[in-house]
Amino acid sequence: MATAIKNKNHTLVSITTLSDNSLQKLADYSLFCYSPAKFLKGYNITDKAPLLVTLNSLFEKYQQYV
Repeated sequence: MATAIKNKNHTLVSITTLSDNSLQKLADYSLFCYSPAKFLKGYNITDKAPLLVTLNSLFEKYQQYV
């Protein structure tokens, strides 16, 4: 999907973990969130709060822009 976005000359923003990864390499802008992986009885219970804070901040800036 990211490659298709780039092929259409759209701006690509990635939000990934703090690592060198293929999505981050394709992106025009890279944002990083850290939350250590946590599992309980085989279920992924990793805290999503860092991602939600980042998305909320982006949305607030977007609202100021429009």
